[in-house]
Amino acid sequence: MAQAYVYYHQCVPFGIYAGEEMVGYVMVIYDYDMPEYDIWHMMIDAAQQGRGYGKAALREVLSYIRTKPFGPSDRVVLTCHRENRSAISFYEKMGFHHTGVVDEDELEYAMNLTESFGF
Repeated sequence: MAQAYVYYHQCVPFGIYAGEEMVGYVMVIYDYDMPEYDIWHMMIDAAQQGRGYGKAALREVLSYIRTKPFGPSDRVVLTCHRENRSAISFYEKMGFHHTGVVDEDELEYAMNLTESFGF
């Protein structure tokens, strides 16, 4: 949340809820230097995974990004730990592709909203 406060002019945090219960969190940030939208810290509580919350949340986040709230770009980027096979599979099914960029243990995935919406 501190990052959202510091970068308020280019990012928005979202809680992911199942009814009244918070089951996850995701933050969208716009990189003015690239320009592109980055998805930071997408996470679903381990006890709540496999129930469709991640898919629903990612759909909402991508719909939000399509409104271009911070600036023009159809490129959406995220990173994922190289050993998180379930997340990698999830992001690929949603239309993200590995860009070839690797930063330590993080793999970069991207999508272009004009080419694919992932579902």
